[in-house]
Amino acid sequence: MRICHLLSMEAAPPDGQRVIPDASILACKHAIEKTPEHEHTVVLFGPQAFEDRALELGVDTTDRIACPSNDPFRAKTALSRYLRHRPFFDTLTCWSERTLALWKRAGWVNLDAVGVMLSAPTDLRDLDATPIVALDALDAEAWRARGADAHLAASPRDARVPSDDERRAWRSVLGADDDEVVLGVIAEPSGAADALWACGILVVLEHAGVRAIALVPAGARRWTRAKRVHRNMQIRSPLIRLGCPMHATIPMCDQGVCAFDDRSPRRGATALAIEHAHAAGVPVIAGPAVERLADYGSPAREHCIARSTTPTIIAGRVSAMGDARMLRRRMRTSLIERDAPHTAGLADTLSSIWAHAPARRRPMVVS
Repeated sequence: MRICHLLSMEAAPPDGQRVIPDASILACKHAIEKTPEHEHTVVLFGPQAFEDRALELGVDTTDRIACPSNDPFRAKTALSRYLRHRPFFDTLTCWSERTLALWKRAGWVNLDAVGVMLSAPTDLRDLDATPIVALDALDAEAWRARGADAHLAASPRDARVPSDDERRAWRSVLGADDDEVVLGVIAEPSGAADALWACGILVVLEHAGVRAIALVPAGARRWTRAKRVHRNMQIRSPLIRLGCPMHATIPMCDQGVCAFDDRSPRRGATALAIEHAHAAGVPVIAGPAVERLADYGSPAREHCIARSTTPTIIAGRVSAMGDARMLRRRMRTSLIERDAPHTAGLADTLSSIWAHAPARRRPMVVS
């Protein structure tokens, strides 16, 4: 089958500025790599920086369509022109709510579409049994309430496990000593990471005598204030802002930390980011909300899920794990070798939906 994937930036409340969703790019990459029997085309809506990010994360886009305000919902004419001059696609796969809204607005009901949504719906209503794939149970329930035929899929486990030599070489480049704990701050989108929160963890760890290095993604919130606090308090533990995606770095870290709580959006996207870390053997320490988001298993559940996301509580879990070398090794092995989930994976779920695309087609609607 010929699959056309539609990728776009997402609006982030409350300011409405559009952000690059790393999780959607990685999920799209997983679906393409796991279904080589299909012919895949990736169309991206947005600026050159979005295309560069997709390439950096491993998705080679076929075409890029610039659109007003980087909103694909306003690109109906451009996409119509694109589709007219390309071989007929069997189905569209929309990787954001706005690209799915574009398909509905354009009236291309003769061209089947499926949405992979890594967060709960915001605007779309009356989806008329449109197939939706979600990575979180609450997200799936929310989409069903809007009229979608929502399917729950397990998060991809695609992280490559680095060798001990690779990790030692990477730590050497970072300047990390053997007794220093390297922390990767996980958030989705990456710009939602709070640098000041990470700095607070370093403050607590330093007062406890634990040596650490915290890595935050490029674009992390409150970076300027965090650097000022770091400097004024004369914290010796480094706070480093990365230029590369955190997804590429987290497999090398000792631990991940995540400030996700029940008010945070993008549950499915965060679940994918946590699963990516766990697949590489990196435990993610977070608050109680992640227990309903990701499958930690044992012993990670006991040692990683804290009673709150305050820096003091998170730092206490980081310190306890950093002092227990055998526990870290046991947890790393259990995360890497964890049994496959009972829920069907993303690629298998999509393959099943794609296979039924011709049966769902309806007569052409001219818009």
